[in-house]
Amino acid sequence: MKDYAKLVSSTADEVAIFRRKQRREPEGGGARKNFLKEWNGSATITAPMFASVWKINCAVGGVIQSAGEVLIILEAMKTEVPVKAGPSNVGKMIRSLGDGIKLEATVRPGDVLLVLE
Repeated sequence: MKDYAKLVSSTADEVAIFRRKQRREPEGGGARKNFLKEWNGSATITAPMFASVWKINCAVGGVIQSAGEVLIILEAMKTEVPVKAGPSNVGKMIRSLGDGIKLEATVRPGDVLLVLE
């Protein structure tokens, strides 16, 4: 117990710095809040979590038909996570996949999955 108390007191400053940083920036840099970003007439759909690309249900050049259209299915801990188009993207064309996006690729929160126009 004495060693534990010594460890806690010796790392107190580091823990305080870490906690301040953690409060300022949520896990993934706020990727969930910024799930859809738009700039220069393009929109990107980004990964909401750490996962693997399990299925790609769309093709470059295709047009999004409905808000509920599942464009990509991610897999995290044996759970399928559908990435849907969303209402603001209906009618947009899929310009490209994000860099390195292919089957079984690992993605992090905020990684660009699709670029739309």
